[in-house]
Amino acid sequence: MSNAIASIVLCSVPITPTNQIDFATITEQATYFTSKAIDTYIKCKYQARTSKVRVKGYVDTLQNCNYGFYTNEYMGTSKTFYFWIVAKNFIAKDTTELTIQIDDFQTWQFDFHFSTCMVERKHTINDTIGKNTIPESFELGDYVTHFKKPVALLQGNPCFMMAVTDGTSIGGDIFGKTYSGFAIKYYAFNDTDGINRDIQALATEGKADAIAFIFTFPSAFLFDMMADPMSSGTTITGFMGNLVSEDTFHWITQDHNFTHKGDSYAPYNNKLYCYPFNFITVKNSSGGNVVLKLELFDDITNIKFKLEAVVTQNPHITLTPTNYGGKAYAIDDSISMQDFPLCSWNNDNYSNWYAQHVNSINAQSANATSSFRAQNSVMGANFNNTRDNLNTSAEKGAINTALSTANAIGSGNFLGGATNAIGGVANTYLDYQQGGRNAQNDLSNSSLMNNVNYQNSIKSIVASVQDAQVQPNSCKGSTASSGLDLARDTATFFMEQVGIKPEYARIIDMYFQMFGYQVNSVETPSFKTRERWNYIKCVNTSTYGNVPFEDLNALNDMFNNGLTIWHDETFMYNYNTTNTIKGV
Repeated sequence: MSNAIASIVLCSVPITPTNQIDFATITEQATYFTSKAIDTYIKCKYQARTSKVRVKGYVDTLQNCNYGFYTNEYMGTSKTFYFWIVAKNFIAKDTTELTIQIDDFQTWQFDFHFSTCMVERKHTINDTIGKNTIPESFELGDYVTHFKKPVALLQGNPCFMMAVTDGTSIGGDIFGKTYSGFAIKYYAFNDTDGINRDIQALATEGKADAIAFIFTFPSAFLFDMMADPMSSGTTITGFMGNLVSEDTFHWITQDHNFTHKGDSYAPYNNKLYCYPFNFITVKNSSGGNVVLKLELFDDITNIKFKLEAVVTQNPHITLTPTNYGGKAYAIDDSISMQDFPLCSWNNDNYSNWYAQHVNSINAQSANATSSFRAQNSVMGANFNNTRDNLNTSAEKGAINTALSTANAIGSGNFLGGATNAIGGVANTYLDYQQGGRNAQNDLSNSSLMNNVNYQNSIKSIVASVQDAQVQPNSCKGSTASSGLDLARDTATFFMEQVGIKPEYARIIDMYFQMFGYQVNSVETPSFKTRERWNYIKCVNTSTYGNVPFEDLNALNDMFNNGLTIWHDETFMYNYNTTNTIKGV
């Protein structure tokens, strides 16, 4: 090899066996390493591939050299080998022995190619939220809420609904495709006078029990579904379907930072916005909770829910995500609540009882009066009849006495006739007087008893009314509902963006910056998908090309162990910067 020569260049570079720099061309590669030269040796002997290289120079003067390359030239051909300096040994004052290790990546960068293999981790070519959801193994710590939004249609003052079963004036209707015999009347929150007035009006008509129940309902939700607002006290018409409204959770417009207790962190990698690092929960005031993954929404910039309810007692209200998990209406992921309680009301028992019994009271009073008058008429007739009988008896006594006296005188018994006449007249008079007194006494007794009976009947009627008056009013409806959530305006659904704390987000994000995502995909590896660096780790890497077999195995080991390839030395080891996707 008399024509074989070599040149050796020692330099200082930031690359390591796990951090490499790639180049577009061989010329660009040579220019870079030459620019890092510290010592250059030309017209050296042809360098056989070995682990030892001797160069001129005192060992201490070579302390800044960590890398090098030599180029063998022979008969118009040349090949450059890049190497790490593993050790520097003193041989003589002007001779240093370098222990080197060939850098197979830089040496064969433009000569090897990948076959299809399993890629375990990498920086992906698509970092859209939801495109990278393979689980990672990280300690996540406690979750915190980064953003919270209530369903406003359920907040604010409720309205009141009175269900009435007065079939004579108000009929039933259809609510939620179910017939209800109740007619439902709407009352505004501040119209307690109207409610009290209608309750009293029903009680006054004896129809207090026509009120089946009174319940609360979210006013804003009700009027959101109606073209025209109703007046308080209006009987509402039925709804063939549910009341339905859409509510949007514009989480994407919020601050993306993971924030907690004064600490804030905005990640570079969008996988942190996926479950389990970041997600949405929908909660009700009863402790119910539904976890929703952002990556399962068709459009995370316009996350929508359907709010549904039927106007009925203790209304069942649900919130259902739409366009989620491949479903236009994800009912399996809905959440419900029943926090709009039944009400209680004061029932005027006396008015209700009086209205129900006024006809019988009037009838009883009329009957007592009629009986009293009839009895008086009967007593008068009986008294007159008795007097007539007395008069008749007196006349008969006088006639009989006269006849007896005439007979006595005719028989010559003048004295006997006179005595008989005097006695007969006296007896007749006495009988007449006694009969009159008896008749008057009977009339007085009958009149007294008639008055007593009449007064007793009236007293009984008055007593029944008085008994009803002193009965306390009764409380109807539900007396158990506290309505605390309604009172503090938390009877609603809360949509929350929940995630890990900034401390954990920072740790995990830096890991993703360094090592990409878990992908577990079978593909042909590529390390040119990002602007500044790519990390790639394979399983059973298979490379091929015009490369010695030993060096192909070394390349396979590098990629099996994981390799970061930097595209711009300016950003080497600086992970606190964006690493834009550029494609293959």
